[in-house]
Amino acid sequence: MLGKIQNLLRNLGKKTLISTAILLLFFIIVFFITRLFAVPASSSPQKIFFSNLTDHSATLTWESSNPTPSRVLVSGKNNFPPFPLNIKFIEDAKKGIKTNSHTLHYVNLTSLNPNQDYWVGIYIGWNRVKTLKIHTTPKIVNKNPSEMIGGRVFGPDKKTKVAGVNIFYQAEFGATQSAILSTVTDKTGTWKLDIGNLMDQNLNAFFPIKEGVKQTVIFDAGGVGNYKLSTRSAQLKHWPNAVLKGNKK
Repeated sequence: MLGKIQNLLRNLGKKTLISTAILLLFFIIVFFITRLFAVPASSSPQKIFFSNLTDHSATLTWESSNPTPSRVLVSGKNNFPPFPLNIKFIEDAKKGIKTNSHTLHYVNLTSLNPNQDYWVGIYIGWNRVKTLKIHTTPKIVNKNPSEMIGGRVFGPDKKTKVAGVNIFYQAEFGATQSAILSTVTDKTGTWKLDIGNLMDQNLNAFFPIKEGVKQTVIFDAGGVGNYKLSTRSAQLKHWPNAVLKGNKK
């Protein structure tokens, strides 16, 4: 009789140990999944912006308070996998490079089809933190020759070349505005843009640059600072150096 009781206690002990191990494993899995999908508010995308929209491509830029390596997925049917394993993301061109107190992000979306809706998901890890929609332009058949403009960006000391600055360009004539173009400075602080095929704001027709057209370039370096230059000269190809001054434009 005593032996039967001992065997019963042993079996109960084994079952309790197994149940405890399963429960502990469950909590560990929940903990890591929570950490995996948790995104601090300071890492969430801010100042999200589309530019360079054409019949086959677009550029997505955004800002975050913390240096957060982010990735992008593009869907033609607003259909994103719940667990995007073994899926090729579009990587952030800047790899979440930190600039002082902010992180600037710049992603080129390519190989798109003309005149089509696309949904763009911004991911941090496996977590899709933002979904946006764009529409590409109809196919552009007759393109104009390239017309390059450019310049350089320096820090407040007027000597330090600042890389990774988001550059935004727009032209306006009266009440009519162009579409927005963008680029990013290289390691020498140099930026270049092709305005030869600049479109109007509605992406219906080309926006010619002529005398009297106001051209504006905004330099966004996040926490490092911002700057703005404008001209009404159609002949200006090499723009004056931009010197960042804190957070003032």
